[in-house]
Amino acid sequence: MITAGGAVGETPSRTTARMIRSLTRPRGHEGKWLRRRADLRSLIFVACTIALTVQAFLRTPRWTVEIVLVPFACFLSFCCAVITHNSMHTRVFRQRWMNGVFQLLLSIGYGHPASAFEPGHNLSHHRYPQSARDVSRTTRVGFRWNLLNVVLFYPLVLGSVVRSERRYLSWAWRHRRRWFWRYTREAAVVVAVSGALACSDWRMFVLYAAIPKLYAAWGIFAINFVQHDGCDAGSELDHSRNFVGRVLNWLAFNNGFHTVHHLAPAAHWSDLPAIHAKVVHPHIHPALEQRSLLSWSWKKLVLGRERVGLDGRPVQPMLMVQDQDWMEGA
Repeated sequence: MITAGGAVGETPSRTTARMIRSLTRPRGHEGKWLRRRADLRSLIFVACTIALTVQAFLRTPRWTVEIVLVPFACFLSFCCAVITHNSMHTRVFRQRWMNGVFQLLLSIGYGHPASAFEPGHNLSHHRYPQSARDVSRTTRVGFRWNLLNVVLFYPLVLGSVVRSERRYLSWAWRHRRRWFWRYTREAAVVVAVSGALACSDWRMFVLYAAIPKLYAAWGIFAINFVQHDGCDAGSELDHSRNFVGRVLNWLAFNNGFHTVHHLAPAAHWSDLPAIHAKVVHPHIHPALEQRSLLSWSWKKLVLGRERVGLDGRPVQPMLMVQDQDWMEGA
């Protein structure tokens, strides 16, 4: 039976689960409207994303300005993708209607219905990580130079992700009507806003809507690749690569602490560093805890080039493995 919650493909040990629960209990930092005050940062980033897009359509284009602002728009759209990911695991507001409005804003900032994260990410990737039922498993690409795997991962798996999303949409019409209408509202808003912006100024639409949204989608898949490729999918802790630098995690809402996220998908992003320090850090393979994403990428993707696992042996892509239906039995 398909459910709405996210779950990792393996069940953490009882001791691990107990430690995680003890570290995720409320500690008096909830707000009146927000479930966690830390999500004020999320709201600010989403507001900045929308404000940056609006200002672009209210002024005369100046290419010296766009050279600076368009990369910033790409960064903010990627942040919206991360916030969307987080909000699909842990709701931001206490009230259902406020979460609904926020997801509409996230859909605009990300460029795709926020609810789409549930089938492809929560229900496929988290339940069956790196298996034939994971539509975004990294072994679906097999270039010899690993940098090409990262760069081309999104366009090469997009077809499978879209087909999976459409099938779930059809299933939801019969079994999860509330989710179906939420997805439909978000999709309608994305189409309406995109159409209005394109008609208003197609050049600004390309620069501040199309390019940033494509970058956000590419980026969220690329980071998924580097966080899982070459790891031990059958291990309780060594299934994910972690990037623990403070600057990266402040900007990416602690998305670098990926092992913990798979162990406890419902844990709020603000709790992940503490859980990582107590549960993951003492036991994880040293190669799976990296300080800098940029440094690791330069060494492993540009200079190293070769795609290897934890044991140092080349990763064998499962290009000929037939996909298995993660919705089977729904």
